Amino acid sequence: MALSEQRKGESLIGLSGSIWAFFPVITVLSYSWIPSLHSLAWSTLFATLTFAVIVSYRKRWGELRNPQLWRYALLIALFIGILFYGLYYVGLETTTPGNAAIIALFEVFTASVFFHVFRGEKISFSHAVGAFLMIVGAVIVLAQGFTDFHIGDLLILTATFFTPMGNYFQQRARAIASSDTIMFMRSLLSVPFLTLLIAWVILAQQPTVWQLSALIPLVLGVLFLTDNLSLRRQS
Repeated sequence: MALSEQRKGESLIGLSGSIWAFFPVITVLSYSWIPSLHSLAWSTLFATLTFAVIVSYRKRWGELRNPQLWRYALLIALFIGILFYGLYYVGLETTTPGNAAIIALFEVFTASVFFHVFRGEKISFSHAVGAFLMIVGAVIVLAQGFTDFHIGDLLILTATFFTPMGNYFQQRARAIASSDTIMFMRSLLSVPFLTLLIAWVILAQQPTVWQLSALIPLVLGVLFLTDNLSLRRQS
């Protein structure tokens, strides 16, 4: 019996959740050699190169010519590549991988609130019960008898509030581009901002007005070079 699209999506979410369980452990192990934000920057750069190879192999560079895709990609990079992963990686410095994995499940609750409440979708009784139980679980992890509170727990919990917005724009982008192209663009657009953030936090070098201003022509240059912007009038 063929699975419905909803069931397929739920199955993929379950599979990704199983793989995600290893992520905080591997990330914390990397902190033995490099700081959290360095780890995030290097992993993002590696992801950019990896997806660039995939996009090249599948010959999908033409998808980058869609200006609407770049608008979505910028928002995806902001909400997921920078805000979510930035808070998650920093949070892992002051909490345990076990706590991080449990609290990250709260993303299901924030996504449910976003899509059911803010988008006007109806929520069933079973979904409401599930949402309530997730709140209870998050409170238990955060409280822990109020004797062993970690600021990292709160940072990771905050991070889960940004993923629904990023996933919303990923859904919109998926309608006009392949998933590997979207992942490439998300990683690519996250790198320069993460580099400035690292210099600010680790090296105490606050981003200058010139550095922030330089990002504007650089982004515009990318748009022009990929034919997303043109100075010629369209007939």
